[in-house]
Amino acid sequence: MCTVKRYENNYSLHSLEICNKIAKAIKIDPALLYDDYLAFIASNYGYRIRSERKKSELTQEQFGKFIGVHRKTILRWEKEILCPSRKHYFSLRMIGL
Repeated sequence: MCTVKRYENNYSLHSLEICNKIAKAIKIDPALLYDDYLAFIASNYGYRIRSERKKSELTQEQFGKFIGVHRKTILRWEKEILCPSRKHYFSLRMIGL
């Protein structure tokens, strides 16, 4: 119960998995519980990152340097093998994602 209160009062960041479990338990659409970051992660974020990179005519290496991550991280994001962290999500938002 204490953990739920921490989520409700924004004292603790919740994951996509936790939101989905809570939504299932109370029988609501999980999207109602998502903040902007979780909505991004629940979307087709790999496609969105790749599209923005290509629209900017940047290689994965160039895009990675711009965001502050390694080229392989961009590759993993685009293939949705790895989710961007909240910190990197805010960097991505700065460029229009």
